[in-house]
Amino acid sequence: MFARERAYDCKLVCLDVNVVSCGLSSCKILLLSLKKLQRDMQEPVLSILVEVERIRGQAQDRLMNKLAAARHKAEEKRATAEAKSNRQAAKTDKQADYIRRTGRVPSSFTFCGWCWCW
Repeated sequence: MFARERAYDCKLVCLDVNVVSCGLSSCKILLLSLKKLQRDMQEPVLSILVEVERIRGQAQDRLMNKLAAARHKAEEKRATAEAKSNRQAAKTDKQADYIRRTGRVPSSFTFCGWCWCW
């Protein structure tokens, strides 16, 4: 009964080798064909894994490029905002010096209805 089960297993695992009895030589054939089957199954999996890694690398490169572009754009906006702030501070400082020297408020500080006109 045990030999029949082994022969049945041999037929299931190794379809290309016709194994009727499971003697010593047929088990070797079974092991060799099983190793070949495993190797044949691994080759497509390895090629798929290589392709997946290649695609993942490309996607990561694109993401890093987008992040670098966003970082560069943010840096430019920060520099622009800082320059604008510096210009406004210089203008305010200049007007404050004018008011201190002359004691007069410039006409740009006049009251116009409901709001201050700058």
